[in-house]
Amino acid sequence: MVAVDDPDGQGAYQLAIDRLLREEAPALVHLHSDDPSDLSVVRRALEYLSSLGGEVAVAEQIPETEVAAIFGVTVEQYRLAVANPDGDVGAFA
Repeated sequence: MVAVDDPDGQGAYQLAIDRLLREEAPALVHLHSDDPSDLSVVRRALEYLSSLGGEVAVAEQIPETEVAAIFGVTVEQYRLAVANPDGDVGAFA
C-alpha cells in the first residue's frame, strides 16, 4: 500500500498509480481511503484506472455495482476479472 495525500484531487493519486504500475505491475490495484466518509479520491482513481484500460482495481469501500459501472462492465464481468486478473482483461477495456 502506498499512502497518497491528495485531498483536492490535484493528481497525486495519478502519479502514485503510474509509479505503482510501472514499478510493481500488480495483478490487482487495491484502493482504500482512510476517510470512509469521503471516497471521492478513490472514485477518481477508479476513473483514472478505467481510462488506462487493462487494469483491474478493487475498492472494497465502494459497492461492486459502482466499480463495475465505472469500468463499463457488468458486475459478473468485474467479478471474473477480480478472480482472474491475468485473464482476458482486455475484453473489458
